[in-house]
Amino acid sequence: MTFRGVTLPHVLGVDKNMQEQQTEVPIPLRNQAYRAPASQLGSTLIVHGQIREVTPAAARIAIDALRALNDGTSGSFDIGDGTTPVLTMLLVDPYYKIAIGQWFAGKSHVDYTVNLVETS
Repeated sequence: MTFRGVTLPHVLGVDKNMQEQQTEVPIPLRNQAYRAPASQLGSTLIVHGQIREVTPAAARIAIDALRALNDGTSGSFDIGDGTTPVLTMLLVDPYYKIAIGQWFAGKSHVDYTVNLVETS
């Protein structure tokens, strides 16, 4: 999987979420309002992966490379399966989790999650 030409390291899974906005109009003397779909906001892909490096310094470089993609610029996201079309998306909300016990044991593994929101 690549985003803006950068391969996302060791992708472990991808979740897809569709968001939509609803119109809500209160109805007098009723307990429930009238609700109807107003528009689709597009899909959000939540990518889970792991940065696996030999040294903490190399892991830090990989983290910085992912952070650099969170700059407010949309780009092409390719799942790389040959059948799914390339999507125009924006990378937001990167999250990193470092297991301190493994870090000091010499395993420079960092779990990460990034959200990719569909743009036009």
